Amino acid sequence: MDAALFTKMLSDKNILDLRKLGYKFPQADIKEFTELLKNGFYHSLPLKDFSGQNIVYLSSIAQVRLSAAKVLLTPQNSTQLYGVKAMEEEIVSTFTIEQVDFTRDSVRKILSGLAPTDESESRIFGMKKGLEFISDPTNQISEETIYQLYEMAIGAYLSEEDRLLPGHFYRHDSVYVVGAKVEHTGLPWQALPERMGELVAFIREDSEINDLLKAALIHFYIAYLHPYFDGNGRMARLMHLWYLVQQGYSSALFVPLSEYINKSRKGYYDAYTLVEENATISGVVDATPFLAYFIKNVYHKLNGALPAAQTTEAFQEALSHGQVTEKERALWEFVLSAYGDAEFYTKQLENSIFLCAMSDNGTLAVVTEDQTSMAKLLVYSPSMEQQLSWSMTSNDGTPLRMAFSPDSRKLAAAAVTVSGGQVMTNLYLINLASGDPVSLVNQGGVPQWLGWTSASTILAVYDTRAVLYNAGGGERAVYDFAGTELKDVSVDAAGNVALLLASGQVSQAVTLDKNLNVQFSAAVSAANSIARAGNLFYLLADNAVECFDASGTQQWSQNLDTSPQALLANSKDLLLFSGNTVQKLEIPAQES
Repeated sequence: MDAALFTKMLSDKNILDLRKLGYKFPQADIKEFTELLKNGFYHSLPLKDFSGQNIVYLSSIAQVRLSAAKVLLTPQNSTQLYGVKAMEEEIVSTFTIEQVDFTRDSVRKILSGLAPTDESESRIFGMKKGLEFISDPTNQISEETIYQLYEMAIGAYLSEEDRLLPGHFYRHDSVYVVGAKVEHTGLPWQALPERMGELVAFIREDSEINDLLKAALIHFYIAYLHPYFDGNGRMARLMHLWYLVQQGYSSALFVPLSEYINKSRKGYYDAYTLVEENATISGVVDATPFLAYFIKNVYHKLNGALPAAQTTEAFQEALSHGQVTEKERALWEFVLSAYGDAEFYTKQLENSIFLCAMSDNGTLAVVTEDQTSMAKLLVYSPSMEQQLSWSMTSNDGTPLRMAFSPDSRKLAAAAVTVSGGQVMTNLYLINLASGDPVSLVNQGGVPQWLGWTSASTILAVYDTRAVLYNAGGGERAVYDFAGTELKDVSVDAAGNVALLLASGQVSQAVTLDKNLNVQFSAAVSAANSIARAGNLFYLLADNAVECFDASGTQQWSQNLDTSPQALLANSKDLLLFSGNTVQKLEIPAQES
């Protein structure tokens, strides 16, 4: 496919509706376009569709503003498990969405602590118990606890024919979503245990996916599988809230997410329909329409969900009374340290943002959509005055990685384009004083990491090799992955590199110095990620951390109760991110 045509289709306003896109472009082009998306642009998830293929999404479109996380992370100066008014709206809205019979007076009555007196109030009482259950952080998500939540919140109040069989976590027969026609057929019931097990694994695994996106994906997948005869939507929305609570979003139960869904209910249903219709055209289940709906109509509507005034005072009050967890405190202090105690600064741009990067002195680079070109690269000074505007053509490509030089005077940008059916990367160097982009190289593959290792060298890690470039042009050093798959990469402040490669089930660790000379290369035990810090590197496995020196000699190993998410290391401390906690890792004593 011609690169200009691919770019035009990728930037079309109907990118999320392949049927409408087909009105503008021939079916042959649609087919080739979706194949290119599969081969280099989709983010694959460890969640399967009905045929066993991985579900995907377009990360370039599914972008959540930090302001949404700020609202949900706002600590609550309250001893309550949830906001009573917010959860009143949550129950009212989630019942309205599914046309469940109730009255608002009954919702208020049950939330005030009174006992139910009829079938309708019993259903409300079930939702109240469900909210109390997910508000307890000790109730970790598993297949067993999902079953507990379903039974206490929904299942116990269904008619006999819609209830689960004893000993069954999921339905034992087919289910259909019926409107004017059959809108959706649930996953064949025999496959539910396997798929739900994969969902739980996805929920509990370490992931680079934004927490808010991951919560929305969980929401989508529950409704997509339809594991129950009734109450799938209510359960999907409960699971969404539960995951956010588990991840430390302290205001998740003080904001009625379902109220925003109910206000845009047609779009909610249309998003599911779009996913199904697109799949019949592309042959892949792409969750992007649902994510785009949720970002626009729910997450980005949350700014007024909590009172803006006295937020900092409320935090300090809660802190003084010991009502703030360490994770909440750390996250909130990060927001305050980065943005102060005022509102976030905003600058209205004409088009959606694809990518951004910030230098040490506060210079900001953003890549946006553009009506007349492939993309637009804009650079703003720390005072938000525009320094550069570059409308990039299809030949220039679309930036996927950007990095400022240590002195904040130059910007490196790796932009992808399509040539002869192959994804290529153009690497540019932009001197901010002159504003003229200089092409350093045209390289096959997709950039996975980009950064400056000194004032004169740029390191780019592609999916097939790592290359060290001179800022003035030309390759200084290359390390080829020799057909193995890049699983993870870590580069420390001095430019030393650690690679985690995979070939089938075999993992390989490689350490390189700042000039890409090999220090160590050998097969290692199964690991999920790698971290480099000076003369040491660390392998993070499912329930353990191993430390090696750069030559591959093991220094120590430590088992963990939970799966490690990430590790930050310096000369003094090791900070381990695991589950809902951040802890200082104590190095095991060496055996004599």
